[in-house]
Amino acid sequence: MTKDKSNKNKGLGKGLSSLLGDSAAVASLRDAPAAPMASTDGSAAADNQPAASGTIAVAITSITPSRWQPRQRFDDDALAELVTSIRHHGVVQPLLVRPHPEKSGEYELIAGERRWRAAQQAGLHELPVLVRDADDQMAAEIALIENVQRHDLSVIEEAAGYRRLMEDFGYTQEKLAQIVGKSRSHLANTMRLLTLPQPVLDMITDGQVTGGQMRPLIGRDDAVSLARSVAARGMSARQVEAMVARLDKPAPESPAIDANIAEIEKKLAEKHGLDIAIRFNSEKGSGKITIACTSLEQFDAMIEVLEGK
Repeated sequence: MTKDKSNKNKGLGKGLSSLLGDSAAVASLRDAPAAPMASTDGSAAADNQPAASGTIAVAITSITPSRWQPRQRFDDDALAELVTSIRHHGVVQPLLVRPHPEKSGEYELIAGERRWRAAQQAGLHELPVLVRDADDQMAAEIALIENVQRHDLSVIEEAAGYRRLMEDFGYTQEKLAQIVGKSRSHLANTMRLLTLPQPVLDMITDGQVTGGQMRPLIGRDDAVSLARSVAARGMSARQVEAMVARLDKPAPESPAIDANIAEIEKKLAEKHGLDIAIRFNSEKGSGKITIACTSLEQFDAMIEVLEGK
């Protein structure tokens, strides 16, 4: 497939190609023959010819959501705004549907579920739709492409959409990257997030943390506890990387303690009731004594011992 560059950089709302971008998958769907047009009761028109705009009105009850919809959560506030807009102006942009593969006379959404949901809340009985013949593979591609290009998906929903296309339709990362207009490294890094524990994935989806913050935690057994700490402390992605680097840094080996020095430490600790550590480097002929005091009284008492009082 090759990209149709004639519609590049056009805004949304000016036809199917501008609605869904200039990907090869969209171009193929746009050029596909229209399915038989239907009246609002779902019956096929006798002449089987689309209107000039290619848009028809169908009963909202005859439309079902896409089984390929990658987005699992819809923002209530944004949906409420769309409901208000539809009540005032109607549905300006038609939904993209295909004849339902299992229910005669009904349609399955390919793109436009937010408008379909908002229209129901707004009390509409009919919706403008563009009907196209599309198999499961094309419907899945378009559902993902529309949401990715509109930036409507969480990074976890985006990753799950990529994985589903690869598993169900045998895409390679390189081929899928061409279709969705992303780099191969973007796909790989995005899908790697799916290996995180489910509680971490839920935190990303809920907006408590970002994919960038959680990427350094991939493969860690303590990912959940670290993710909660990151969220509580509001750490940046760079701070998380630095934290993981510190955790992964091997602890310096403690030098072996001479048995005689260890015995001296023990006797001093018992005599003064303090934690006393003695370190001596015989090669350098130098060392240090560390006395840990847990109160002002202990500190003053040790000062008196050192002063010979």
